Formats: sequence, C-alpha cells, structure tokens
Amino acid sequence: MKDKRGVVHWLVGKKRDLERLANGGTKQHVIATIWGGKNYPKHIDNMWHKFGNHPPTDEHFLQLFEKIARFINPKRPELTASDMIHCTQQEFRRMMSAENRAMIRRIEGTKEHIQFLVDLDAHRLDVHKDWLDKGVVDQRYMYSDRYAVEGWKNVVDSGGYHQFKHCRQVLDEFLAGDIWTEALEKQEIGSVVILGAGAWQKDVEILNSILDHEAYKTTPFKFIVFDSSFYMLADTITAIERVLDTRRVRDRIDLIPCCADFMRLAAWQDIIEPLEEEKRIAVFILGGTIGNLDDAVLFHAVSNTTKEGDLFVVSGEFVPETEVDVFRKLFENEYDGDSTRDSTRNFALGPVHHLLDEKRHSREPDVRRGYVEVKFLDDASHLPARARSLLPGTLAAVFRLKIAIEGVKLILIVAKRYLEKAIVASATSLGFECVETHHGRGKARYHRYLVFRKTAG
Repeated sequence: MKDKRGVVHWLVGKKRDLERLANGGTKQHVIATIWGGKNYPKHIDNMWHKFGNHPPTDEHFLQLFEKIARFINPKRPELTASDMIHCTQQEFRRMMSAENRAMIRRIEGTKEHIQFLVDLDAHRLDVHKDWLDKGVVDQRYMYSDRYAVEGWKNVVDSGGYHQFKHCRQVLDEFLAGDIWTEALEKQEIGSVVILGAGAWQKDVEILNSILDHEAYKTTPFKFIVFDSSFYMLADTITAIERVLDTRRVRDRIDLIPCCADFMRLAAWQDIIEPLEEEKRIAVFILGGTIGNLDDAVLFHAVSNTTKEGDLFVVSGEFVPETEVDVFRKLFENEYDGDSTRDSTRNFALGPVHHLLDEKRHSREPDVRRGYVEVKFLDDASHLPARARSLLPGTLAAVFRLKIAIEGVKLILIVAKRYLEKAIVASATSLGFECVETHHGRGKARYHRYLVFRKTAG
C-alpha cells in the first residue's frame, strides 16, 4: 500500500456508494475506492482471481472486506465487514493497528485528505428557470460562485452590518455558559453540526472550546459543516483544517464537510449521528442565517433528526415585543443605511449577474445597483414559500429587481427578524425547551443566543 493517498480516500460514511460498487464495480474501481490507488496487499489481490473480469457479488464483496479487516488490524478479530462499510473515514483509521496508522502518517506526513460529501439539486435543474417560475432566488444557491461569496465578505467588511461582530460577542458568553460547560464536562457532545458556513471564525471558536476542555483531550467527536455553497464550505473547512493541523488532532476529529441542503437534514441522519450512541448532537445555526430561510421547514428538519437531550442553538436578532418600533429603525439602517447601501445591493445582485448579462443589461456597477429596490415589511406571511414566515410579528427586508426579466421582477433576498417569543413558541411546539438565553449589550442588545434542548420525540 504505497499510494500516497492511501486509505484516506475511504468514502466517508457513504454506504450507498459502497453498495453501488458491490453490485457493479470493477476491480480497479473498488480497489481505488478502498486504497486510493493501484498498490494493495498481494493476499487481498488474490481474492480477485475468483472474480475474473466480472464484478464481485455481494457475497464476494463482503469476503473482500473481511480480508481487509484482517490486514488492517490482525489483533481485532471482532472487526467485521459490516463495521467497515458503515464506518466513517476517521473511524476507519481508528480501527487500524498502531503500525498501520504509523505507516500512513509516514506516507502522508501530517496532511490528510478531507472528502466533501455533495448532494444538491443544482446539477439536476435549471436554477435560473426555477427562480423565474417561482419569482424568488433560491437562497440555497445565493453563493454559487466566487463573485457572490466575495459580495458577502464585502457586506461583513462594510462596517454597517453589525450582526457578524455581535454574533461573535455573544458566542463567547454562550461558550462560557452553564449548558455548554456542563455538556463538555460530562463528555455529552459527540457530534457538532453547523448549519451554514459563512463565518468560519465562529466555527473555529466552537471547535476550540471543545478541544480546550480537559474532558476532550483524547475524546473523539464529529464536526460536521453544512452549506449549499462549495466556495463558502471550502473556505470554512480550510480554516478548520489549519486548526486541526496546528493542534495535531486530526486522528480523533471526524471533520465532515457536507455540500448539501440542510433543510433536508433527515437524509444525513447516519452522518450526523455521534460515534457513540449515548452521546449528544449539538446543532448550531448562527448569525442571520435563520432569517434567510423558511423557519418552519428548518425547525421541522432539526426536530426530525434530533433526539431527547440533544442541543439546538439558534442565534440572531430576536426582538422583545415592547421594542419593535425602536428595532425597526435599526433594521432599516442595517440594510439601507449610508454605509451599507452599496454593499447590500452588490450582495443581492450576486446570483443574478449571469442572468442580467444574458439579457444584455448594463454591466456598470452603479447602474446595476440602481436595478435593486428594498422594501421593509411588518408581515412576512405573504411572501413566496421559500422566503416567508408565518410567525407573528416577523419583520422583513425584501430586495427585488425593479426591472423585469422575462416578465418577472425577481425577489433577490429576504432578510427576516423575529420576535423572541415567537421563535421560542415555534421550537417548543416541536419538542424543544429553551433552557438558556444569552444576549448582547449596548448596540448588540438585540442579538441573542437561544439554547434549546430536545425534550420529546
């Protein structure tokens, strides 16, 4: 096994891919999947003489894995083919004997290949046609190219968009709070699930809070990041990899990037389950992400994939009923103030530049920004399904094209802000209990972390 990539090309928890290989894989394909190359132990190669040039049957495929199990760790006779087919990349490495792990480290150095799991509709549909049919840009594909990602970074860097820095300030309070501290002390957390990868700094803070805790000095866990934008996800995973390399903890942290729609979280149940059954899942959706989604669909998705005792941490600007009028002015300034007006419009235009190019509209930045209008609503229930909220008291900033494309004035972005009471009531109706709240101070006073624990199925 001299190929430089070795077993690190093991397909992370993707049982369905292994099943496809079992039913139709060629010798070279299966071997490449297992070892990441053409060099493999001779006694395993001998298994293939039984098959000739025909694909292996299910029975033979399992026999092959039994042979591999004996090779990777002869001191663990209890290791089965089933264990290996169902395991993740990090679990597979931990199954190995110390000698084999050392050999892989010598071959690879300290760098380990991270495999991205991808499951999106974008390659199966014409997204532009889909947007025009529904009248609204699908927020899942807001960051489908580098231009859109850079647009988001410009919004954050503009100085007028305060949510990013406010969220980081309150994150520190959450990480020092009783619920998170107790969960780490008891080694309860087995999987961390991040929904949305637009702010790697916060993800790194969460990761470091676990790695810094004495209870997790040697304890393995999963760290799973979801985003439908490969570019957003790649930036975040690169930052996390630097942390894992610096701290030399790659062998025990199962980092799993999922380029996927987390509104269909149930499809990833096997991936997000902790390495040990008794451990808990902690799901995070931070910043303003919840305000760009259909909150009802999101809450159902998380509820359907969590069990009693799991944590669901939601952050955003959540408003007390008595302060709506005061907050509304701040909200309008955040998206249409002097310091943010250009950057928010550039950001809103990100996904539709290609459409505007196709229709031969001006490419001048000032002209294009003039194509966008923003309206502020006190009721988000009448917006298109992908953008609306039925929660009472929801405020919305709606960015729309003033010019029609094929007769449609597209809604580009909907950013929503919720009443705190409404968010808590919605989560409670799905079996969550709000067990802790953290909020900022001064200008950050509306940014809150709502910590929910699942109490019922």
